[in-house]
Amino acid sequence: MSSPTQRSLAKCRKEGQVPWIVEHFNFFSKLRHDLWGFADLLVIDEAGGQLIAIQTTSGGNVSKRLHKIRNNKYVRGVMACGVRVEVHGWRKSAKTKRWECRVVVVTPETIGEMDKE
Repeated sequence: MSSPTQRSLAKCRKEGQVPWIVEHFNFFSKLRHDLWGFADLLVIDEAGGQLIAIQTTSGGNVSKRLHKIRNNKYVRGVMACGVRVEVHGWRKSAKTKRWECRVVVVTPETIGEMDKE
């Protein structure tokens, strides 16, 4: 089975974007480290004129990743620099048996709404 990161890589390439894996594995601590503490992929979207930071996960963990991003000390600065932030949640459809991606766009407004919860 492919990972959510590999599925998001394929999705971005299919859409004509240029994705790059920006998380890395630290062999000493045995932990994965995301760029800025939340991004697994950094994507150039020339057609849309955007740089996109993507956190990939399984469909059931989207809310946990949104919570992680909300509490990240760099995310507001990253968005202030014009980087779009997305969470890709992957789930296999019971009907079609195909992988489907739920894309959640994170904005300063949605983070503000999450802060009120």
